Amino acid sequence: MEHPPPSHYDELSPPSSVAGQIWDMALTDPDYASHILDSHDTATPASARLTRLAHLASHFNPTSKSDSMTLHHCLETLESLLDPRPALTQELARCRPMSHSRQSNSIASISSTDSQDLGDSVASLEERSHPPLKDILSEVTALKVEFDRRRKESSEIYDLLTRERETLARRIGELDDEIHEL
Repeated sequence: MEHPPPSHYDELSPPSSVAGQIWDMALTDPDYASHILDSHDTATPASARLTRLAHLASHFNPTSKSDSMTLHHCLETLESLLDPRPALTQELARCRPMSHSRQSNSIASISSTDSQDLGDSVASLEERSHPPLKDILSEVTALKVEFDRRRKESSEIYDLLTRERETLARRIGELDDEIHEL
């Protein structure tokens, strides 16, 4: 049985080289480069947008540790979304020897203090980004306290009414007995 000739989809490069091809096109074709580097359109392919971000990152120098940590957190989130095998990638990064020409992989080189700082910055970022939710939380907490107080008060009233009902039921029984005696 003869197999059909391979389609052009079978000949595509691996995803890792797509960004490289786009980067090469951006370096060689000025029109393409300006299109990618100036585009803010969400319809632009993700690989082109990532290339644009790589270009911006090459000129970016974070002014504060907080900015740098926020950027690294966002990059790690992107990496985790795009990496189909994150555990394998992390293991490879740990085992890869360090070269003088590149920085270490951020996933493999985060120390415990850096990860704690990152956690603190994420927490502070969440605190800054959710003030309306904090206001609602304080209102809900106040409502819960008020609700608990009223529930306790209602329970006490119910207990008093139950005792009063039992007392009246006993009194009615006694009066019923007196009526039968007369």
